[in-house]
Amino acid sequence: MKRHLWSVIVSGLGIAGVVGCSHCGHQPLFPNAPWNKNCGCAGGARPGPAPVGLAPGQPMPIAPEGVTSPPPGSALAPPPGSAFIQPPTGQGVPTGPGVSIPQAPAPSPPAEIRGYGPISDSTWHAPANGGVRLAIPEMAPSRDANNATKPNVSESRTTEPPPAPAPVDIPQFTQVYERVASGIRPSGYPGLDWLKANNFHAVLYLRRTSDDEASDRREMESRGIKYLSIEVQPQSLRENLDQFNQIVNDTANHPLFVYSRDPMVTGSLWYLHFRTVNHMLEAEARSKAARVGLQEEQTDANRPLWLAIQKTLEQVH
Repeated sequence: MKRHLWSVIVSGLGIAGVVGCSHCGHQPLFPNAPWNKNCGCAGGARPGPAPVGLAPGQPMPIAPEGVTSPPPGSALAPPPGSAFIQPPTGQGVPTGPGVSIPQAPAPSPPAEIRGYGPISDSTWHAPANGGVRLAIPEMAPSRDANNATKPNVSESRTTEPPPAPAPVDIPQFTQVYERVASGIRPSGYPGLDWLKANNFHAVLYLRRTSDDEASDRREMESRGIKYLSIEVQPQSLRENLDQFNQIVNDTANHPLFVYSRDPMVTGSLWYLHFRTVNHMLEAEARSKAARVGLQEEQTDANRPLWLAIQKTLEQVH
């Protein structure tokens, strides 16, 4: 039993190559042993290790047609289009007859980069030394005080005067021009005192023939106010208009207050004044004269004045 077990172990060692092979170059443990004359490889190449990744018992993958194993000492050229791995620096590259060294593929040209150029600037450029300088600000040319440009201010005077201070005891008080006002005759002393306090230089009383003017003259002159009056009648309205325009346009009488007991009398002369002096149109003259007493509706009381107004306009034009 022991002899049989020993013979099995020796046979196993020979099979495992411990005894070696004289044909394939494997050095045997016992070189003179007769069983080392031939290891049964029949002069074929010694099989190498199995490829990495194959499980034991799987068949060897067959290489594509036309691909052969390189001879000993040579390098296998990679097929066209495949990547070539450059050996690390310091390691030699195998050379010799029949050895082909693959060339690295030419690098592809970089992708075209498009962009926008810098915006041209004709007023500033960076200095050549790379520094940055601030340009000296342009100063406006000095102007002499006498030659300084003056603002374009209109010298025209508007016909609309600024609002006048609130009067006391003067009905229908209206500021017609800047220094000329109109209204109804003051009903008492407070109105006269207000005219004095507001520096009115003169008054113009448009009265009818039946109106008494003695008290008005006395009260005005006692307060240092110049007193002027015109007796207004329909048959003499043309002459009354000339007197009215002359007194109103005379700046020596300003500030001037024009008044009457009858608002239609005051409104009629102002309406004719606007048409003949200011050359206003019909509608505008009526609108402004209505503020100072003109009654557009013709009644029995004011019809004579309306007829005189139409006749005066015919004479003037």
